[in-house]
Amino acid sequence: MRTEGSLIAFTLLLEWGVGTFLLARIALPLDGGAGEVIALAGGAGSAVALGLSLLHLGVPSRAFLALRSWRTSPLSREIACALLFLIAWGAWAVASPRWLGNAAWLPARELVGWIAAVLGLATVASVGAVYKATCLDGWSRSFTLVAHVATALLLGATTVAAVAALFCPEAPGLRLILWLAAAAEAVLLAGLPSAVHSLRSGAPMRRWTGARMPPTWIPALATRTALLLVASALTLWMLIGTEPTRASAAIALGVVSIATELFGRWLFYSTAVPRLP
Repeated sequence: MRTEGSLIAFTLLLEWGVGTFLLARIALPLDGGAGEVIALAGGAGSAVALGLSLLHLGVPSRAFLALRSWRTSPLSREIACALLFLIAWGAWAVASPRWLGNAAWLPARELVGWIAAVLGLATVASVGAVYKATCLDGWSRSFTLVAHVATALLLGATTVAAVAALFCPEAPGLRLILWLAAAAEAVLLAGLPSAVHSLRSGAPMRRWTGARMPPTWIPALATRTALLLVASALTLWMLIGTEPTRASAAIALGVVSIATELFGRWLFYSTAVPRLP
């Protein structure tokens, strides 16, 4: 089985960036402190992700040609949405009172920030739509799209929760962020049985090569399941724990969530064999 390192990095970093930017806007004060820094980092991470996606192309200099088919191609819409998100995020970042020296732009900046957040979610949905359309059997289903959105929410929520627990524990949106993380974990756990069924049957590999799926997916899926359960337990701990325990749980939750999605994305790219054109 062959993994696609650049695509794993692209999709995870993009989804982390979008989720972090969106949820920082919901949970943290964007007044030049930790909240604004992490929101800026989310957009910057998405820009790096878009650059990493070029490594997968045979001729990166022709990447702009993909935009020509945006009306019919999910891949073209993915690139278009990502570019629009980065433009809106850049406008939001530049409109900071720190740079403009004028608070009169704050209402317009707030609107641009929410437009960027919506465009970011559209980008993640477009990424999911690409793989829903081009993958075989068990991965070619609506849950593939839902899983990408859930990953963005999980990675963003755990990052924002860690920042809030460490730097602004009184942030009013912290509990909402933790509930969103719990919901994302529940969605990803709910998708595991159908993934097991597809991989056990070996349907994707049989369609492509006539052979059964090698058993290497078993430890990867088992590890991801265990990590998701650990992440769920840590989220619950943060919801019911006291402030001193929240910070340590938040850091552990962030590390476990990243490891969880790395295993999940490796498994996805190792087994989701593209259809023949």
